[in-house]
Amino acid sequence: MFAIPEKFLLSLIMCLLLPAAPAFSEETPGAADLLLSGGKAMKSQDFDTAKRDYLKACDLGNAEGCRWYGFLHSSPNLMKAPATENDFARGLLYLAKACELGDAPSCAVGGKLAIDGGPGVAPDLSRGLSLYEKACDLGENSVCGVAGYLYAFRKENPDYEKGIPLMEKSCAGGDNAICAVLGELYEKGPSGIRNEARAMELYKKVCDLGMKRACEKLK
Repeated sequence: MFAIPEKFLLSLIMCLLLPAAPAFSEETPGAADLLLSGGKAMKSQDFDTAKRDYLKACDLGNAEGCRWYGFLHSSPNLMKAPATENDFARGLLYLAKACELGDAPSCAVGGKLAIDGGPGVAPDLSRGLSLYEKACDLGENSVCGVAGYLYAFRKENPDYEKGIPLMEKSCAGGDNAICAVLGELYEKGPSGIRNEARAMELYKKVCDLGMKRACEKLK
């Protein structure tokens, strides 16, 4: 079986950390200043002030404020911020809120955290997949493939009807690792989904891009 890389999470977290212009709308004009002050507080490691400002921005309906507030709570070690009781659950809650407001990285990171679980929060595959699908809908192509993979290859009740279209979408968007996995699924999967012609088409696609294992499938 071809393995899918999990580098997507790191890239999504980097998206969170890279400087960006404050995201705000006419409906939340005060959020810009709060995001800037929160960012300055973060740089000086004044995490209490950062959380306060990001929460205020979030309460104004600003997705970026919800994202940073959730991220500070759910990943305090990465941010070198002090951890407090119920941090993980609160962080996941606000990442989900940012996701609802249309913030794709929050959907992706929130999905990963929900699936893995954390202090005081049991792993929840269903909740995680829901967040992943939202991230996919918002344009996070790699997450489409991961969600599809989890649907198709979960141990209990694999869902090919949901999984394959998500993997096809990811493959079409340039995720070559998922193309290879999908090819093997079409080649060796249950009889109802086997499609040798499509499998060979996918193998050729990734072979042409230099994936030697896929080339071997064409011999």
